[in-house]
Amino acid sequence: MRIVMQSLLAAIPSLLHTSLVLLVFFWIWAIVGVEMFKGRLQRCENLSSGSILPLSSDMCEAGGGVWKNPDLGSFDHLGAAMLILFEISTLEGWTDVMWATVDATSAGLPPLQDYDITSSLYILSFIIFGSLFLVSLFMGVVVDEYKKNVEKRNGIITEQQKKWMDFYRTIISNRPQDNLKPPIEERKLKLQSLSLWDRLRQRSFNILNTQQFDKVVLALILLNMIIMAMDYDGAPDPYTTTLTFINYTFTVAFFFEMVIKLMGLGVKQYFTSKWNVFDFMLIIYALFQLFLEQLFDSVDFFNIKPAVFRGPYFDLAKLSKLKRYQLIVLDFSPVFYVICFKLYISWFPARHSNQVSQSVKSILQSESYN
Repeated sequence: MRIVMQSLLAAIPSLLHTSLVLLVFFWIWAIVGVEMFKGRLQRCENLSSGSILPLSSDMCEAGGGVWKNPDLGSFDHLGAAMLILFEISTLEGWTDVMWATVDATSAGLPPLQDYDITSSLYILSFIIFGSLFLVSLFMGVVVDEYKKNVEKRNGIITEQQKKWMDFYRTIISNRPQDNLKPPIEERKLKLQSLSLWDRLRQRSFNILNTQQFDKVVLALILLNMIIMAMDYDGAPDPYTTTLTFINYTFTVAFFFEMVIKLMGLGVKQYFTSKWNVFDFMLIIYALFQLFLEQLFDSVDFFNIKPAVFRGPYFDLAKLSKLKRYQLIVLDFSPVFYVICFKLYISWFPARHSNQVSQSVKSILQSESYN
């Protein structure tokens, strides 16, 4: 028990860092939720019976009801979205939220059963990445500290197991890094007769290899995310128009970033990076959506912004050295449950008579925790 408590205390600094990564991920998903579902979960509710009336917002009050969000929450603004995503991450009531998004129609109109079944992908993808994977990072931090304390006391890990784990960690932490090749050969650079295109390509390559370029791109992504987080249901038209124009400006800026990379790296080298392919698809999709919005005034399919899925989360993941916990999360998660069982039995002996089966059932039960 002493080793368990020491592990929990030693893991606090790392848990704070992991919490920052988790918070950014929740923030990203909350912005997407606001973009997709703001004002769409509201419905007309009969105050006396609590039943849902099939009335629009204009006819609701006249029909003896009140136009309101369901008790499970809403995505009308960033704070409400963060709160409902936090509850979903615990796997509490996530099915109710999922079906509410599936039944959601346009803002101001009553819900319709199974109106858009594809909306369920938003909740399901969040559960996969936000609840099942990212929350496991907390297990990785605690288990890593637990293993360190056990190793110091020559505990259950054998010498052969320690050698294998050290070897595995060495492989993970020493993956080959990208080695960018300049577009112009060195011998050709020494010549004075470079064409304008070659000079532009070399200049683009020099720019994207500077730290200032990375800092500017990251700053643009962060600013774009802040602007997107300022949207809310019921915002006045001039306010919404201003935010839309600013988002268009950021989309164009990300397009020029892509052009600089294409010119500096060349098409072949640019598309060898999976992150570049991912960025390329996001930006092209955003430009295509912008074109359709200008052509048809409004677009009803999934609204996507390049900054939502880019930069901050991946940069924070690199800074937090998440690969240190990859092996732990995948292979040693059961150790975390063993720790929880021991603590649960120790803290609540009278309630469960020190039976491991009862503690297992209580810990694994996540539904209806509130």
